[in-house]
Amino acid sequence: MTKWAKEYGPIFQIYFGPKRTYVLSELKSLREVFSDSQSVHNDRPHNEAFHLLRDGLH
Repeated sequence: MTKWAKEYGPIFQIYFGPKRTYVLSELKSLREVFSDSQSVHNDRPHNEAFHLLRDGLH
């Protein structure tokens, strides 16, 4: 993924079969996506990765 990020930039998409997946390779981008779109995903179940990205390691 690091090689792809260097080639395609910090945000790109890949396909796992028919499923499109977006890859954000910079922590800054991840934090922006999660903090700027809280209203979009507030009602969805959260996993451990979400909490680590939102709250950081304690």
